[in-house]
Amino acid sequence: MELRDLEYRCHFIGDSGVIEGILLFSSPDDATATLEAQEQLRERAGSKCVELWKDDHFIARYSIEP
Repeated sequence: MELRDLEYRCHFIGDSGVIEGILLFSSPDDATATLEAQEQLRERAGSKCVELWKDDHFIARYSIEP
């Protein structure tokens, strides 16, 4: 996999509103990328929400319901 194939990006946002981590990954489409972002958020302790980006395009922000 080449770096240019990693077109999706997750920004993990903490309680303070600051980006605590970034994940680059490849996905066949936005729907599959959304599922991956939500799964990655569930696996990260301490992150309040995740923003999903494709290149420079903001797709959505997801959070885990309490």
